[in-house]
Amino acid sequence: MKIDRLFAIVMLIINRRRVSADELARYFEVSVRTIYRDIDSINMAGIPITAYPGKHGGFEIMDTYKIDRHLLTPDEIFSIVTALKGIGRSVNGTGAVGTAEKLKTLLPEEEKRRLARREETLIIDPSPWMYGGHHREKVESLREAIEENRVIAFTYTGNNAVTLERRAEPMTLMLKGNAWYLFGYCRLREDFRLFRVSRMKDIADTGERFDRRPQGYDPGGWEEFRGDRPMLELTLRFRPAAAARVEDFYRREQIERQEDGSLLVRAAYPEDEWVYGTLLSFGTDVEVLEPKRLRGLMRRRAREIQAIYEKNEPPEKP
Repeated sequence: MKIDRLFAIVMLIINRRRVSADELARYFEVSVRTIYRDIDSINMAGIPITAYPGKHGGFEIMDTYKIDRHLLTPDEIFSIVTALKGIGRSVNGTGAVGTAEKLKTLLPEEEKRRLARREETLIIDPSPWMYGGHHREKVESLREAIEENRVIAFTYTGNNAVTLERRAEPMTLMLKGNAWYLFGYCRLREDFRLFRVSRMKDIADTGERFDRRPQGYDPGGWEEFRGDRPMLELTLRFRPAAAARVEDFYRREQIERQEDGSLLVRAAYPEDEWVYGTLLSFGTDVEVLEPKRLRGLMRRRAREIQAIYEKNEPPEKP
């Protein structure tokens, strides 16, 4: 018997209010008999779960049951409240903020005052600077499509700058760094894909529903898309003036300080426009040492940029 499964069952019942034994068995890939044993164990632990028979029956936690405040320490409640408020800042998280406020009621008055002081010392906001409200609305619409198993249609611009019409079965939303991504099944490619939300335009509900767990679905399958492009082994030399930005972008073990104050960086990334754009953003503060092919590409990009400004250079005033 796994404690994490018992805890997950409780969370599912809390979130969905009523869940059938068959649904729990399919979700956890165990037998119905095992689920009934798990429910007995949860009841014995002091969490009262009631079973309702019939077509729309299932398990519920009794309405009169209240969480014992001693199940969570004040420090644990502070950590959860801080995280929930962070979620509320990145999406339309009124539910998350409401949950945070409810958790505060578990604290005695003295701890509530201490929590209020601590909230001023640590703020989690995963939204990037200049994060527009339209991005938050887009993320919220995708979240709703995931919860309601709705097939969505949208236009998408890939790394090759080609824009195509797509239809997808959305599965998972994730915030990586300062960018939102959607993992789902692409009807065009007939396979699972990872979409950067900022590149998704004209998102629309098709009115079609899909199976919650289609064949071949892996909840962690999005991780394999880190390696679906060739890796670029980089050796870079930065001027001392760029030290602060270098430390923002690269890990300490990737940076080697030179006697002249410059910084030598060795790193590997999937090759795409993000890598090119990042290097160009450093301007004259970076030189690509390896690979040679990338040196040539940076040189061509710099010449193209120069040509744009030379072509459109306004005449000097007399």
